[in-house]
Amino acid sequence: MLSSMVVSAKKLYHSMILIMLPLLIFRHQIIGNLTWIGNPDRLNSHLKVLKFYSEGLASGRLNAWNEYEMMGYDSFTLPYTFPNILTFINHWLGVDNLYITAGYISIFLLILAGISAYYFINNLVQKKEFSLVGAICYQFSSLTILKVSQNDMSFAVFIIIPLLGIIIQRVKNINVSLNFICLASLIFLLLNFMFLQKVSYALFFIGTYALYRSILNRDWTPIFVLSLAFVTALMAAFPRIYGIVLALPQYARAVIDTHDLKIFADSYDWHHILPSEILRWFDDTIFGHYASQTALINSINMTEGFLLYTSAFVPFLILYGLFRYNGKWLMLPRSKINDVGYLFWFLIFTFGVIFFKPLQHLIFICYQRMDFTHARILIVGLLPLATLVSLILLDTYPRVTMTRTFIQMTITTILSAILAAIIVGGIELLANQGVGFTQWPPYFLQKINASLLNFRYLKLSNEALIRILLSGIAFLLILYQVQIRHGRWQLRHKTNEPSLAAIKRIIGRTEWVKLFLHQALCFCIVFQILINANFQVNNHHTTDKSAAFASGNFHYSSRDDFMPPTNIDKNYLQDILENRDFRTILICDPIIAGGFCAGHVPGFWNLRTIDGYYGIGVPLRLAALPWYENVSLRTISFQNSSDLPWKVLSLLNVKYALLVNPTIYRNTLRSAKQGGALKSEDLSIIKNPEAVVPRIFFTSSVIPVKDIKTAVDHLFQKNNLIDVTKESVVEGIKKTQQYISTGNIILDGKGDDLEIVVEKYSEDRFIILNDLYFPGWTAKIDGKYVPIFPANVSSRGLVVPAGADKIFLHYTPFVRSKTAMYFYWSSILLFIGIILYFNYSKRKIFRQKAIYGNT
Repeated sequence: MLSSMVVSAKKLYHSMILIMLPLLIFRHQIIGNLTWIGNPDRLNSHLKVLKFYSEGLASGRLNAWNEYEMMGYDSFTLPYTFPNILTFINHWLGVDNLYITAGYISIFLLILAGISAYYFINNLVQKKEFSLVGAICYQFSSLTILKVSQNDMSFAVFIIIPLLGIIIQRVKNINVSLNFICLASLIFLLLNFMFLQKVSYALFFIGTYALYRSILNRDWTPIFVLSLAFVTALMAAFPRIYGIVLALPQYARAVIDTHDLKIFADSYDWHHILPSEILRWFDDTIFGHYASQTALINSINMTEGFLLYTSAFVPFLILYGLFRYNGKWLMLPRSKINDVGYLFWFLIFTFGVIFFKPLQHLIFICYQRMDFTHARILIVGLLPLATLVSLILLDTYPRVTMTRTFIQMTITTILSAILAAIIVGGIELLANQGVGFTQWPPYFLQKINASLLNFRYLKLSNEALIRILLSGIAFLLILYQVQIRHGRWQLRHKTNEPSLAAIKRIIGRTEWVKLFLHQALCFCIVFQILINANFQVNNHHTTDKSAAFASGNFHYSSRDDFMPPTNIDKNYLQDILENRDFRTILICDPIIAGGFCAGHVPGFWNLRTIDGYYGIGVPLRLAALPWYENVSLRTISFQNSSDLPWKVLSLLNVKYALLVNPTIYRNTLRSAKQGGALKSEDLSIIKNPEAVVPRIFFTSSVIPVKDIKTAVDHLFQKNNLIDVTKESVVEGIKKTQQYISTGNIILDGKGDDLEIVVEKYSEDRFIILNDLYFPGWTAKIDGKYVPIFPANVSSRGLVVPAGADKIFLHYTPFVRSKTAMYFYWSSILLFIGIILYFNYSKRKIFRQKAIYGNT
């Protein structure tokens, strides 16, 4: 009873440490006047979507269709977020507090990730102190800090992976119903709310883990229960997944910088992750301290790639365990105790996906040639790494025979922490003496790289090289003393015939030294982890406004920065830009946010713009237009007014270009608390010199075209745009048709519902709405559905019958369709049926045991 209370107290104590450490790292948000914004992905995707949903809830309706960017998109088909409980929390706390609230939520999620990892590791490691070290590795790795700066529902995968693993470890026939409920619920959360690419990695890890334990224990319960839970969760989440599948063909993101990312060779060359990047495992600053300073030569830079750095001691610890685990050579890959072998080989697999070209090609094919950055698979490599750290520390732990009091153990812990602080502090002091970068690598690595890719010399940070070298030396010295040191030498030299008391004293002293140094090693790992996490989050680049978000830098802002504009200011800007009737193009100053603002500003000011950022890609119909440049993998963005293709913009209803300055980007009017409203002198606006196509109009003539390319060729004849109010091209009609183009038009509504009021006329007319043509939009006239046609490449066109005066347009995302409802109800029935089956089976087993016991 007493021992169980001690164990529970230790777990609670360690949980409190895992709560306090994130608060320490994010102290500037907790006790300072700073708000954790994160990196550019967070501002341009996650936070803007949260704001869109929060404003929708405030108006009484959660719209799926977001009209602010790239002619509109379905926000429910974003692969990395979906309306969830965090959306409602932000709504309840107010849109004005959104950026502050979101920062606190991220810290809370980081805490949960550390605690869930601790309990997973603790199930395999007997000493809870080593479980704590592994959990800190998991909680503050470079990968974890990066992901917590991006998207909450992307990061939440870090919480659920260990929880799923804990359930797999504990699946038993006696509690199988509860296991099923927990597994199905967690997998549903993964599939319905989180980034599906990372979800697929998580499910692969958990599936192979359940299979491994089923084979190892000769009990198929884990894999059987997991399979049933997966099928049930998949059925419940199918509408969301299928909605994304339906949206994918509507977007183009396969070709960038002359690379066709559907071709593996082009994708591999564009990502350009070299095997030498494994050096980041030893020190995350080896190619640069932060993204805008990096000397790493690849397209994904420091914000992706190999991000498993925790401490410079950890790779040496793993390499030692590989060669000498459990007192035997190369036992780590072969051991079945505590799942060591499985964890090791899964970690090697994640390394291989990044660095071994054939394996990366296989994954590329398995993912249907989608241009994912598969370096993200490390999201499931981190837990095996953290667990192996704990297990190897347990294996190297000196077997102590002498009993020690609580006071003695406390003094030992304090002294070992002081020694570790001296070692790590000395390493950092010497490392900081190194300045700049050095050309590298040696001859042998040139040969390795040359066999895989055209090698380019890398520039490595001198500080990182010094830190790696000194950490390796310190590790070897400590481990030598822990593993080799014994009392025989002292017994032989202290006295010729030592007494029993002398022997005990010498052995006790030797054991104390081993225990002391081993604890110091643990503290060295923890201190280095925390120093790196603190550097990532709190270094000067995170608060430097002049370099905010540059190349992917993290950023803190004062709590007054990024305050959403007031309705008065938003309405003023929208009136100046005539935003109700026309769209705007943004010119993103390269000095501000690295020249990328197209994802943040439209939702920040509720502006209808043609540029933007969308996770799946650029709408196929927009990408087909003759932009010439400024369209990339997921964005339409401009940095220079001389680059604006005015003819294309005029087709897309763009009347003005707005230069994004700090007033627009940060809303400095509110951050400075000036109390004044937005004024014309705060704005720099350029008017489109071309004739702008109206947002909605009747056309005089429609000409049939067979596809998008033909439509583009017809619209831009001899590099000039035809007058689409007189002649429009339409896909899906059979013949050229002439129409009357007279009559007033009034457009009302936003989001998922639009209403068009027209003057009645005795003849049919053809109306064109200059919003994105997209499956899911339906039109009703006089209670009857009428077809919507793709018009002028990207717009929506439909025939208005004679005598009609109202048109109702409605967008229905697949998750709200009647088909989706069948999946929801079927999953609920299946869920209940499986629980009843498991309960019946359990009662049957108990009855059999009772009968067998009586006989």
